[in-house]
Amino acid sequence: MLSWPVRRWSVGSTRSAQSCAEITASTCPVTTNSTFTTASGVGYAAWVMANAIVIDDDGRPEPGIAGLPQFHSFVVPADAVTIVDDWHVAGLRGTGSMSFTMQDLFVPEHRTFPFFGPALIDEMPYRIPLFSYVSPGFVAMAVGLAQRAVDEIVQLLPTKIGPPHFQPASTEATKQVRLGRAIATVGAVADATRALYRRIDAHAAEGADLADLSHAERVELRVRATAAVENCVEVVNDLFRLGGASSIYQPGVLQRVWRDINVLGQHLFLRDSNFEVAAKFAMDMDSASPFI
Repeated sequence: MLSWPVRRWSVGSTRSAQSCAEITASTCPVTTNSTFTTASGVGYAAWVMANAIVIDDDGRPEPGIAGLPQFHSFVVPADAVTIVDDWHVAGLRGTGSMSFTMQDLFVPEHRTFPFFGPALIDEMPYRIPLFSYVSPGFVAMAVGLAQRAVDEIVQLLPTKIGPPHFQPASTEATKQVRLGRAIATVGAVADATRALYRRIDAHAAEGADLADLSHAERVELRVRATAAVENCVEVVNDLFRLGGASSIYQPGVLQRVWRDINVLGQHLFLRDSNFEVAAKFAMDMDSASPFI
């Protein structure tokens, strides 16, 4: 096993949404002590990855790209960490995004790498920029959840009979309008994002190196994903209200979809500043960012 003789990972206990700690340069082997949060799938993973900010001997972050601190990632076997059962949340419970801790854990050099470094596996799926690569997953979850809400309402409205007219809710024009708008929105989001991803697939089929994906395309991928999820959240929230009191009961589908998609919308990947980047790019302002 390789050692790393020029750094010591001196990590204090941290708790942040980014699961990020600090590492300090020294002449000691690599050792980690920390707590990391929101580690999706950690309960059934074979390997666990965590991130750290590199700091110098004076405790200051070492500079990285685009004015950010230097980030490093490291990978350890799952049985080398202790899982903390703390994923008790409103939605997306199935991701099992629990915290984990590391205590005096040695990490060899070959299991560390710069977070914003080049791809280490020279295969097409790994060469696309990281934040462009994960973009379709967020959209797929949001569209799937929104479509499930539509399907539930389509089945529910004919069965809801109550005051003031005591006729099936499906006969009310206002409810038809809201459902029809939801159907159109989900369809438009799905079609638009499929067209975008097929365009990227076509680049790959033509032999293009997706590591060289243009800044314009990366901005488009990020902002389109953010807008798609935002629209799907709005659809589900309206359909949840349209379902009335029937929506709130467990184990009903509508309440679960409502919880899951609203938790999804809270993800850091979908932050509002993505729209700011798109606006800057459209106005020829500086929109460079390693997170695009």
